Amino acid sequence: MRRDLSALAPAVAAGMLVLVFFSLRLPPPRGEDAAPGQFSAARARRLLDTLTGNGAPRPSGSAQSASAGGAIVAELSRLGYEAVVEESFICGTNLACAEVRNIIGRPRGSAGTPGVFLVSHYDSVPASPGASDDLSGVAVSLEVLRVLGEERHTHPVSVLITDGEEAGLLGAEAFARESRFAPLASAVINLEARGTSGESHLFETSDDNAWLVSTVIRALPRPSTSSLFYAVYERLPNDTDFTVLKRRGIDGVNFAFIGSPLHYHTPLDTPAALSEKTLQHHGENALAAARALSEAGLQKPPPGNAVWFSVFARFVISWPEPWTLPLSAANLTLLGVAVFRLMRAREARVGGLIAGIIWCLASILAPALLAHAAVRLLALFFGERAWMANMGPLLLFTWLASFSTVAFLAAVRANRIPPVAYLSGTAVVFAGLSVASGFIAPGVSFLVLVPGAGLSAALLSRSFGGPLALGQAGAAAVASVVLFPLAWMLPDALGLPSMPGVALAVALVSAVVVPSFATGDVKRLQFLALLVLGAVASLLAAFFVPAETENAPAPVNIVHRQIGGRSEWLVAKEALRGREKLGNAASWEPAPVPLYPWSKSASHLAAKAAGTGEEPPRVELSSESEPGGDRVVSLRFVSARKAPRLRVALSDGGALRSVSVAGEALELRPGKRGAWLVFRHVTLPAEGVLVTIRVPKGEKVTGYALDESSGLPSGGEVLAGARGPRAVPVHDGDRSLAVSEFSF
Repeated sequence: MRRDLSALAPAVAAGMLVLVFFSLRLPPPRGEDAAPGQFSAARARRLLDTLTGNGAPRPSGSAQSASAGGAIVAELSRLGYEAVVEESFICGTNLACAEVRNIIGRPRGSAGTPGVFLVSHYDSVPASPGASDDLSGVAVSLEVLRVLGEERHTHPVSVLITDGEEAGLLGAEAFARESRFAPLASAVINLEARGTSGESHLFETSDDNAWLVSTVIRALPRPSTSSLFYAVYERLPNDTDFTVLKRRGIDGVNFAFIGSPLHYHTPLDTPAALSEKTLQHHGENALAAARALSEAGLQKPPPGNAVWFSVFARFVISWPEPWTLPLSAANLTLLGVAVFRLMRAREARVGGLIAGIIWCLASILAPALLAHAAVRLLALFFGERAWMANMGPLLLFTWLASFSTVAFLAAVRANRIPPVAYLSGTAVVFAGLSVASGFIAPGVSFLVLVPGAGLSAALLSRSFGGPLALGQAGAAAVASVVLFPLAWMLPDALGLPSMPGVALAVALVSAVVVPSFATGDVKRLQFLALLVLGAVASLLAAFFVPAETENAPAPVNIVHRQIGGRSEWLVAKEALRGREKLGNAASWEPAPVPLYPWSKSASHLAAKAAGTGEEPPRVELSSESEPGGDRVVSLRFVSARKAPRLRVALSDGGALRSVSVAGEALELRPGKRGAWLVFRHVTLPAEGVLVTIRVPKGEKVTGYALDESSGLPSGGEVLAGARGPRAVPVHDGDRSLAVSEFSF
């Protein structure tokens, strides 16, 4: 009597899911008594506590930033490293300017020797103490230096601890343009954070990264990485200091952890909130990468990128990117042979193959659409938001709905379309996607190429008489190992908008798992019905769990603005949704207004506030001339109330010939300027700043000057209290703005 093995593939996939889950467990943190050659989270944490000080934010130019910088220099000296502070005034490519103080730590006696730099930043946004972002990177770098100080390496390992990263990567810009140490940076290891927990992912490399895969990535003790991260990040607008250094031709890698994203850039980014297991993983990654690069040949690397992915956080599979299309072609050939043999044996027919392709496409699109619909439905109740405090019910719905949808679509015609047809159609879809990705984004190709190859091998085995269930189980194992980690990671990485991606990953595995399992058997239909009920219950639960908690709050900023003789409070319109106490704390006008007078986005509600009597920024004509066919106007912008930050919006930005701030020319990009050119100075001195503007002869220079300080004037404490404990300021935080209009 033959045993029914049709449930083997789902069982294998479930087992792989458990293994993937446990493989994501982080290393235990090492204590103060760890061996000298080991990274210790406890030692790094002690240093982190010192650098955080009283927990106040550290924006560039602040007293808190200076204090942290002094503590870093003292620690470098204690470790026996030469500490150099480089001061620069810099205007970055994003039109932000600041006086920055970068700190460089070099091994004594390494003058003029190229080597490896660990890169992090010590400034924070105005709303956050920035323990994870990025004092964790600073503490990890210094602990790694302590470890390496006990060892000898071919290339010295130094640290670059930048200032002004949050203002626009300004410290990295200053280092790349002006530092005498920049030519000595042969490779860099950047350390970042966008949360307070989770794995430390290697998510970005420099170009021509094949050598970094073999040198660095394979050296990581618990690798969490893939070329998918690199391919996607290259297409996103997000930047770190590594962006600047990579643009300057410096090779390297970029690590970050992204768990607990609702702590990011808020007052909750404290040392207490930072997971010590995360800190340990971050440190082990940095130490392994530093050791690997310090012994590598750091001359110009050979050209070529790689495709890679980590498996169970234990090892990495990779191949050269140019192999992707030949491998896809080989898989297509393997599949063609298998399908031909199955058709000759009458186990497959053209009609069944076409039906299988249609079924697979429907099976991966329908769950993604369901997940998207669920997210939009939640937005109707909770408002637009990137993350919710309790995403578990929505995630459970996405997983259950994806599997049950694929199973239902298979069960509908299970009596007319055999499992071989379903699997053959799925294999064709995988093969087609792998060829397409090989042309468009080779770094993503492993997501479909590897599972597709496993499925093609299963079908070929079947064509030679092998048990279909065993081959399908093997293909299910391969697909699960490749795709389930993506489904786990996406919610932390991208939040609610990632749910269709989670559904797609689960559906792709389900398309391999389901065909032999989804039959008309009554017990299996009952099991499927239970899954559907579970999905419905999970979706309903998502509407009853709180969208925000004290530990995972909503971002809500309160702004005080003085403009045109009017004093007013401003809150984002969406932030007032569901906040009755805040809504009743002031007489909000119904029509939304822009936060900045030059903006077209009417996103805030305003309420009248008592005037503070403070003078708005002054704009003084310093000089005027007409060289050639142009008009050159020099204006001094002064904050009468000594605010540390300034924004200037110049009208008709497309007509501007040039703009310089304190002698630093702004990079004006033709075609990227609209009706307004807006630039910032985030370390505004008390005497103000001189801005020189060149326009065509006869043109007026008009615009707005806005100075900005953290905190709210008297009366703001009422609104801040009405915000409630489940909402916190974020990014620039609660602040006071004063606006003046000028024309010269």
